[in-house]
Amino acid sequence: PAWDEEAGEHGREPGGAPAGHLYDDPDALFGLGMVGQEENYWFDHGAAFNSRLSGAGLSQSQLIRSHERRLLPWSCTCRRRARGFARLQTDREREHRGLQRRLEVLAQKAARGDAYVVELSVATLAGNCLGTVPAGLGTTGADLRAQVAALARVPEREVSLIMSGNHAPLPDQTVLASSAAEVSALRDAPRPHLSMLRVQRRYVFAGLSTGTVGLWDADRAQRLDAADGHSKRVQCVAADFSARRGLSGSSDGTLKLWDLDNCSCVETLRDYTGDFNCVSMDWGTRRALGGLSNGALAIWDV
Repeated sequence: PAWDEEAGEHGREPGGAPAGHLYDDPDALFGLGMVGQEENYWFDHGAAFNSRLSGAGLSQSQLIRSHERRLLPWSCTCRRRARGFARLQTDREREHRGLQRRLEVLAQKAARGDAYVVELSVATLAGNCLGTVPAGLGTTGADLRAQVAALARVPEREVSLIMSGNHAPLPDQTVLASSAAEVSALRDAPRPHLSMLRVQRRYVFAGLSTGTVGLWDADRAQRLDAADGHSKRVQCVAADFSARRGLSGSSDGTLKLWDLDNCSCVETLRDYTGDFNCVSMDWGTRRALGGLSNGALAIWDV
């Protein structure tokens, strides 16, 4: 059978069955192609059905080729949802594209001389210019930190910003400007408007008996983030701090892949019902080896 893993470009099954319905037609044809960088599955009820419908009398080979042009009325195509590491990368790229679009809109307004938008110059404490970031009414310290992290290509958690004329880091909740006069004052401030300080951290990724996982700053003994994910005790964890990703195994029989940028669960692997006692991860090959409570070893393609 074929299935619709994620809503994509699709038709309906005869009789109006909704997308996502499992197809079990002995005369059906299935195929796999590529749309950009993602796999795209297609389903068709077969040459006999389409011949009855259109009178075209297509052969199976003609029917398969026609899917490249998506001319057949009774067909279903679906894009396979990214899984595991691929999904983590896809989510980060989507978030980055969204940030870039917002920055472009603000930059265009600043270029037109919008009184409510200003371009802020950014430099390192050593004086190296990084570029500019736009800011408008309601822009917060957190917004600026995300923009500067993307500009400098460093983890957002490791970025601290210092406004011109100040000595303390800019708090995330601070609103830079709420009126045109305040925007004008920012525009006239001495350059660089922002100085970036990168605070490199040593991290600890830990799991608790409550099923919670957390990220800690080891040098400052400070918890940076935490998330509830497992329903039982977390027995084992692994982390790749350079790529900001983690893996946890639990007594609830699941492995979870985490994005350590925001401590969010990207993927849950559930193919085993039992306890994980330990896990070892090869981040290069994306394979995880788990030790299970029944004495077995399991290898996972993450």
